[in-house]
Amino acid sequence: FRVPERQAAFDKTPCAMGYLKTTLEAEGTCTLVSFYGHAESQEQLTRLLPTLRDPSFAIRKAQENQRLIRDLTEPVATRSGCPTFDQYCRQTFLDNAMRGGVPVTFSGPAPSDPPKVLYVYARKHGDLERDYNHFVIPATYFSQGNANYRDVNQNRRSDVWFSPEIGEHNVIAFFNLLQADGFNPLVYKGTRYRASDHLEVSPALREVLAKSFTPGELLTHIERRHLKLSQSPEELLRRIMPIAREILDAEHGEGFWIDHWTYNLDMLESYLALYPDRLKGLLLDKRLFTFYDNPFVVVPRAQKYRLIQNQVRQLHAVVRDTEKAALIQSRLDEAHVMRTQHGRGSVYTTTLLVKMLCVVVNKAASLDPFGIGVEMEADRPSWYDALNGLPALLGSSACETFELKRWILFLRRALDRLSAPLSDGASSVPLPEELRDFLADVHSAFSLSDEAYWDRATEAKERYRARVRLGFSGAQRECAFEDLREFLTRALAKVERGIAKAWDAKLGIPRCYFAYDVVAHQAVDGASGAIKPTRWQSRVLPVFLQGAVHAMRVETDPRRARSLHQAVRRSPLYDAKLKMYRICDSLSQEPEAIGRCRVFSPGWLENQSIWLHMEYKYLLELLRQGLYEEFYRDFFEVLIPFQPPTRYARSPLENCSFLVSSVYDDPSLHGAGFVARLSGATAEFLQMWLWMTVGREPFTLNERGELSLRFAPVLSKRLFDAAGRFAFVLLGKIPVTYHNPKRLPTFGPRRAVPGMIRLFPKRGEPIECPRGVIPPP
Repeated sequence: FRVPERQAAFDKTPCAMGYLKTTLEAEGTCTLVSFYGHAESQEQLTRLLPTLRDPSFAIRKAQENQRLIRDLTEPVATRSGCPTFDQYCRQTFLDNAMRGGVPVTFSGPAPSDPPKVLYVYARKHGDLERDYNHFVIPATYFSQGNANYRDVNQNRRSDVWFSPEIGEHNVIAFFNLLQADGFNPLVYKGTRYRASDHLEVSPALREVLAKSFTPGELLTHIERRHLKLSQSPEELLRRIMPIAREILDAEHGEGFWIDHWTYNLDMLESYLALYPDRLKGLLLDKRLFTFYDNPFVVVPRAQKYRLIQNQVRQLHAVVRDTEKAALIQSRLDEAHVMRTQHGRGSVYTTTLLVKMLCVVVNKAASLDPFGIGVEMEADRPSWYDALNGLPALLGSSACETFELKRWILFLRRALDRLSAPLSDGASSVPLPEELRDFLADVHSAFSLSDEAYWDRATEAKERYRARVRLGFSGAQRECAFEDLREFLTRALAKVERGIAKAWDAKLGIPRCYFAYDVVAHQAVDGASGAIKPTRWQSRVLPVFLQGAVHAMRVETDPRRARSLHQAVRRSPLYDAKLKMYRICDSLSQEPEAIGRCRVFSPGWLENQSIWLHMEYKYLLELLRQGLYEEFYRDFFEVLIPFQPPTRYARSPLENCSFLVSSVYDDPSLHGAGFVARLSGATAEFLQMWLWMTVGREPFTLNERGELSLRFAPVLSKRLFDAAGRFAFVLLGKIPVTYHNPKRLPTFGPRRAVPGMIRLFPKRGEPIECPRGVIPPP
């Protein structure tokens, strides 16, 4: 051993190792077995010890684990010309399940009823090693762990494509966790149930079913009480679950991030890509949507703007409302669901259209004083969590402005698509009277200057939030679809003017993050120190890859998308040595007050590193834009299974949180992967995998509303094996093989296209479908 001449004394943490003193004879072996688990008592552990000491037990459990993992990952089984890529697909699917969970379904009482959906395996960040996260994994059957709303929302985005039987479950669940103020609780704790009172069960079971329960709690109760059943526990569950009522379990957690609402549209678009014929039913017909009722509220400006050492800061923006908390606690059932009669009436239900409109109005009223970004008004930042100081600096994010544009465009397109059926009947939508007034107030402010709009729209938002603080009145007012279209059109114009200001003309890339300095203000309350800003000055932070991602997402011109991509590659975001994309440009000139990102070494963690999740988001947008040549040029450089193992320094099947970029001080670590937690990159890769294998919208409706399936794969010639084949699983269970003897790419001027589909039904002769399309039956 020699001490290295150059030692890196930064970003290193100590670790501990265990040791064992033993003697090995020639050809002998020594096997170490570690057990991690849970026992409820010392007595239970004592009973388990003989089993644990049996040498065959660990071997059997390892084999069982291998079978379980193979079964769990079968929906993404892939056979290409790159075996490492094939195994990476499975590992990524498994990692995604560790954060988002795996759905288990219980059939409804009638064939037409949607099944009950329960997620198992999920836990916060999916990684047991991260002890700084408070995660819970109940030691029960059907265990559901807690998770952050954003994480589990992203990780379940494509689940309907692998388990189509879950239908609209996730769309309803995550939209129902949105609040009337456009925010959401942070901690998602899974689903609980309440069974019907008239269910015929023993008194001992009725004790559990009378309260909210999980299937795991029910089965554990049966075991602990040694209850005798007239049927197996599995049969009991199959009888109870179809008629049990679902209750979403969540809690406030640590505050309101400003980006969480954006992922709901990803979920909705994924669902509609599989079920395009269900748009009207989900958007307009089903009054299944509710609002989460949270005792924590965002306070108005007068309570959070303070003068600190002659600088205006936004502090303590979210508080616990004791009156509201007491009202929620007084409810016996569905305590955290918003009511009418200002919190004392029945649960308020509405349509998905109204819920989406509520979010759009709230976010349109939350644009910063220059109309560029959505304000960080509630103590927390956006996706880039390391800017945790920016909310105090009156920060905003243009990423959410791009997403607001995307929501507006979706609603406009949806209304256009539904115009024919709407003309036969409804011409308006009922809104809560508070939301209708809020919409009208914001609408009337669109004609004002940016700073005047900010003041007027924020006043309207504060009035609205005060009115719905405890609940809706229950009164509704109609909003004509034409009025709604006009509002969306003017909101879009307002948003696009702000987005235009975000673009950096020199770099050709939009800026993401802004801080605001108040250069003039009025005193509102001398005793409390409350002030009202009257003049502003913005400060622009360095460029982030995140800006290009969100700009790509709403771009409709392929030429502009290609130009943006070229600008990114010319910018400091592109790491020429690694041929990868950095999360941001240098932050060295920024004050430490912006957040923890400033204290990390450049190239490490959230400071100029290759942050895998955002890099994969960028790749996904190249695919969305049809930049297939550019996508695959980066694909084989960026994707983890194609990393040089000696440089990556970990398994090429395993994602990481970040790779050390070439600006880092220690060149020996450039390109090495490090794990802070399981990465959300899994969700982006699975969506890439879907679009690569079948295309973005394989299911389409003709003019008669009939459904067809057109395969439109986007595959590089390198992904076909030596025989010209590429195989995968469609919809979780249907094996599909593409035959491409010439091994041509499926895109570009000289491409292979599906010419004939041969179906092999379980019964009967094969069926041939010409032109690569499975027509309506």
